[in-house]
Amino acid sequence: MSLIQCQECHKEISDTAKSCPHCGFKLKKFSLSKLFILILVVCMAVYAGILMYGQFSNQNIEKAVKAVLNDPDSAKISKVVQGVDAGIFCGLVNAKNKFGAYVGDTPFMYHTETNQVEFLSDEKATDYDFKRYAESANTENFQQEYEALKKKCTSLSDYSKRCFGVEGDFDNHPLCAEINSTLLIGKIHEMYSN
Repeated sequence: MSLIQCQECHKEISDTAKSCPHCGFKLKKFSLSKLFILILVVCMAVYAGILMYGQFSNQNIEKAVKAVLNDPDSAKISKVVQGVDAGIFCGLVNAKNKFGAYVGDTPFMYHTETNQVEFLSDEKATDYDFKRYAESANTENFQQEYEALKKKCTSLSDYSKRCFGVEGDFDNHPLCAEINSTLLIGKIHEMYSN
């Protein structure tokens, strides 16, 4: 038996007392069995929440991916993982193209904040792409050509970095290193003028 302080009047009382003999405050005892049950209930609720979130996320991903396909019913989505970046899920989708043939596993990134899907371009930038971009400099297609070229230059490295935390240039065209440079067109002319 030891002495504790009353929670109400702060006078010393026995730890076995059911109420304070000084002020009559009823002492609340918390048993280990009640604590165990409380912890168990909280853990089960957290686990159920995690399961529901995972299912909810996969359903959103599948719905968003299928929304942009030519034949949504043919989609076979696999290997979905949460990316390194917050709000990014990465995976593979194999679906039929407009000719009815399966195209093979195509990597994608799903952005939870915008509910948008971005497909990885497996095409790499070529000399032709850079020349075409430079030739479009004074046309209305200039921005569109730039975006297509930038996607070819950054798609694979961006996917690897955001999904798996792996950085690299993945044998891209040497001019891809200059894709964000204001001097890109000059460097293209310099490279191909010879």
